[in-house]
Amino acid sequence: MIKTIIFDNGGVIVEDQWLKFENDLYDKYGRNSGSIVETIKSYGKESTNGRLSFDGLIEHIRELTKTTDDFYALYHPKGSKKAVISFIKILGKDYELALLTNELSNFDRDNKVWKLEKYFGENIFQSSKMGFSKPDTRTFEYVLSTLGKKPSEAVFIDDKISNIEGARKVGMNVIQFISLEQLKKDLPVLIERSNGKK
Repeated sequence: MIKTIIFDNGGVIVEDQWLKFENDLYDKYGRNSGSIVETIKSYGKESTNGRLSFDGLIEHIRELTKTTDDFYALYHPKGSKKAVISFIKILGKDYELALLTNELSNFDRDNKVWKLEKYFGENIFQSSKMGFSKPDTRTFEYVLSTLGKKPSEAVFIDDKISNIEGARKVGMNVIQFISLEQLKKDLPVLIERSNGKK
């Protein structure tokens, strides 16, 4: 039986900041192979896993670009999607909710805008604090263990197919987020199907 619904953040609840960040950097420094942005991507992975702080990432970018541009401004958090938040509130009446996000060390700063604890309480799992990130199966196993849930008791929702596949590998129910309208259709079907299994 489904007991817990686990949401991704960027691309589902808020706009994907990292993708926008990359695109902004591409526009400034070029899209050629082996470009500065490709190097920044590798630093971004280290930041997501907590091996490099967001401040450290910013310094690396400044060294690479040889500029003093305000990269904090490029990565400024956007507001959450109000319609998605409204749906999450409704789900929270019947299910335990959790957030599993690949975030840099600046998540706490950005969350002052989002205030996600209002909806997820203490069930906020941030990759840079865990030390590993989606789609690594250890990420999902850690969350399930902490919540005390079996994979079959949880639904994981993410916009990235690679993360969906990581969750599926550990046996979780999954939905790839395309739109809120699609999620509202797919989630009840998945729950009914999962809860009907003997």
